[in-house]
Amino acid sequence: MWLTGERLALACRLIERGESRFEVAARRSGLGTAANLRTLMRRETGITPSAYQPRFGPDVN
Repeated sequence: MWLTGERLALACRLIERGESRFEVAARRSGLGTAANLRTLMRRETGITPSAYQPRFGPDVN
């Protein structure tokens, strides 16, 4: 559980810093696949990576 939480936190930081490809964020954080990232993120935060990115990602305007 702790390790999964750390990996999810890293994936979130990658998304916040501008990683728009969820497959890359998942792989770099050790979560494996974008599908796994989506499942874990929804379970732990209540939102998907697609919803997380516009809220917490870099402002593209």
